[in-house]
Amino acid sequence: MTATEKTRVTLTLDKSAVDSAKAQGLNLSAIASDAICSAARQREREAWIAENTPIVAAQDEWLEKNGHPFAGAVAGPFGKAWNG
Repeated sequence: MTATEKTRVTLTLDKSAVDSAKAQGLNLSAIASDAICSAARQREREAWIAENTPIVAAQDEWLEKNGHPFAGAVAGPFGKAWNG
């Protein structure tokens, strides 16, 4: 496991949730960090999709119109899918 740089922050959380988590011995910092990282990855994924959807659609349209440029070179079990 790699050590990561930590920073101190202030969070406002529901008291009963904090009390319950502490009673269960849960590590609130680790849980919060994991949740924040997960949310950030999801937002990055959504941004990538929004940015690249038109590009992928244009590529799909070009391939539909022109065929795959390497269709004639593909052999093996997936060759038929590329070659029609």
